[in-house]
Parts: sequence; structure tokens; C-alpha cells
Amino acid sequence: MKTPKFIKNSFLALLALTFVSSNAFAAASTSTADTDDLLSKLKANGISSSYFGAMSTPMNDSFSLYNSITVNKKLESGASIYIQPRFNIAPADSSLLNTRIGLKKAGLISNKTVDGEFSLYGKVDLEIGHQSSPFLLAPGSFQMPTYKMKDVTLGAYSSIRYYAFAGNNGTRDIGYGIEPWINYSIKDNLRALASFENYFQHMKGDTLSTWSSSSNLKAGASWDVTSKFNLEPFLQMDPSNLELSSTTFNVYISGTIF
Repeated sequence: MKTPKFIKNSFLALLALTFVSSNAFAAASTSTADTDDLLSKLKANGISSSYFGAMSTPMNDSFSLYNSITVNKKLESGASIYIQPRFNIAPADSSLLNTRIGLKKAGLISNKTVDGEFSLYGKVDLEIGHQSSPFLLAPGSFQMPTYKMKDVTLGAYSSIRYYAFAGNNGTRDIGYGIEPWINYSIKDNLRALASFENYFQHMKGDTLSTWSSSSNLKAGASWDVTSKFNLEPFLQMDPSNLELSSTTFNVYISGTIF
């Protein structure tokens, strides 16, 4: 399949941004040590989410691949600033998604006990987009508290986003998600996992008490193939209809680029 032009342009723009940023910072100092220190703080990660269709008719539905590339620069405080271009590849409709720019930090709260360790990861970002008219500006936040015991880790994903300038009535202006999860360590690099995802959205023009919602059960595994590459295959099920026709197979693929 020929690579869509906008994807090539996205990668070229990202590479140009990295090149220009690196040279701008390097020019600010003639010290090789300073340049090496900068590069040691610049990291890039990629993630893809593959959808293979319903289990009752695998591969008969439209295959889709969501992708994001995150370029991070670590700050002296331990937090990182990042930019995250995103795009979707599908046979019928490949598209460039809204870019996110933000600030994130692990260990916002960290507390060890006799039985385990509690920690909190958080990030705030701004989604800047071209997908809707008028121009989209969507601030959001993401939180992940975890409690790690010997072989079991409990946690939850939580996010909220406000879609400013959402457009006409009937378009989404607030989205909120929460997903409690549990994983069990089978080996050092292999974990079984399960989660219950809930997403709520409010539409512009509706009263504040009117929200729509959706839920999914997920069960799968997380495999660290190497220290920089992870595969996470899982089944996603509709809790109100636990049948093959409403169960899909998905894979998260994530890795460190540099």
C-alpha cells in the first residue's frame, strides 16, 4: 500500500523539528559536554494501536492502525515537555489527527509501605487540531495512580478534556474517561492484564446533567520483547453483550526510538 502523502509530510516535519531544535540548542553553547547533555535528555517514543475486527468475522471488518510519536525533553525538575503528532492508517480513510503538546511527570506522589508502593503519574496537554471547524483547542489532563505489590499491580487511567470552540450544537465539548486495571506478573517481562474502561461525553447545547457513556472490558497480556519494545495483545468486549460479534482483537505496539 502506498504511503499517504500526509504521513510522509508528518515524518519530514517531525525530523525537521528535531534537527532544527537540536542545532538551535547546540548553537547556544560551544561546549560538547552541554550538547551531549541535551541529547541525553531528548527521547522519542512511538506507539501503534491495531484493530483487527470482530472475533466472529476476524479481518472482515476494516483494519485500522492508530499511531503516535512522542518527542520528550527532560527538564531539571524531572518532568518532561513533549510534542505528540498522531495519525491513523486505514484502507478506507487514512488521516492526520490532532497534535498534542504537554508536560508530564512520573512520581508526582511516591510512597513505599511494607506491603507495596504507591505512585502517581500525571500529565497536562493541549490538543491543537485541524479536524473540526472552527479551529480546535482542547486542554486536557491524564492521571494514573498505581499500587504495586509483589506480583500484582493495581491502577487506574483517568483523563478529562475540554474541547473549546467545539462548533455547533451536537458536537462533543467535554470528554471524561476512567479505566481501573489490574496486572499480574507471570515473568519479569510478561504480565497478564484486565481492565474496565468507561468513557463519558457531553455534547454542546445539552444540559450539564445530560451525558452519553460507553464501556469496555479488556483482557490480554503485556510482553516486554526487549527493554525498548513492548507488545500488548488484548480482547475488547462489550460488557452488555459478551458475544464474539461484539468482541474485537487489538494490539498495542510501543517502543523507544531513541
